[in-house]
Amino acid sequence: MGLSAFLLNFIPTKNIELIEAVKNNDIDKVKICLRTIGYPVNIQDKYGKTPLIYAAMTQNKRIAKLLLVRGANPNIYDMHHNTALFWAVRTPSLTKILLNKGANPNVANDRGRTPLIWAARYNQAESARLLLAHGAHINHQDKDGCTAALWAAEYRAYNTLSELKTQGANLNIRARSGESIQYIARVLADSKIAELADLHIEPNGVPHPQMITQQHKRVRPILSGRERH
Repeated sequence: MGLSAFLLNFIPTKNIELIEAVKNNDIDKVKICLRTIGYPVNIQDKYGKTPLIYAAMTQNKRIAKLLLVRGANPNIYDMHHNTALFWAVRTPSLTKILLNKGANPNVANDRGRTPLIWAARYNQAESARLLLAHGAHINHQDKDGCTAALWAAEYRAYNTLSELKTQGANLNIRARSGESIQYIARVLADSKIAELADLHIEPNGVPHPQMITQQHKRVRPILSGRERH
C-alpha cells in the first residue's frame, strides 16, 4: 500500500496541498480539494502519511469524517507501519469512528506495537475498551515482548491497566529482557500498580520479601528505554 521512494518524488504539487490543508486544520481548503478532480484522498507524502493519518494526528474529527466519506482508507500505513488508528487512540470518539469504518485494531507497526499498546501508553482506557470490543488481541507482545499491560504499568496508566485487567489481560507476561509488571511496581515503588498486580508493597516502598525473586533483582532501565514508536 505504500508508495516507493521513487514515485514519491513525482507526486504532483497539487496533491500535497490536500495533505498540507489537513495538517493546518484548514477544513475549508480540505473541502475545496475534495471537490476538485485529481486530488487522491489516499495520497501519501514522503513519510508515507495520508491525509487521514494527519487528521488523526491533529485529532480533527470533522476532517477525518470528510475524508472517510470520500473513501479514505483507514488501513494505509506510513513508513513506520503506523495507521491512522495509532494516532486516533488519544481521542476515543475518533477511535470509534475509525473502527466503525473498518480500521484494523491488530495492525502492528515496525516495533511490533499495536493501537492497544499506544492506548495504554497514552492512558486511554476508553479507547482500549473500544479496541478490545473490536477484537484487539489483549496479550499481544511487541518486538521487545512487552504487552499493553506492561506499557500501562510503565506509564502509570492506572485506568488503562485496570481496564486491561478487567478484560482478562495476563499480568504475568514478562518482556523478553525479563521485566514484569511486578518488577515495574517494585522499581517505581508504586502501590497502585502493585495492587493491580496483586503485589504487596510495604509502606516504605519495598516489596514484601516473598515477592523479591532472582528475576526481579535487576538494575537496568525498564521499558522507557524503548520509547520510539
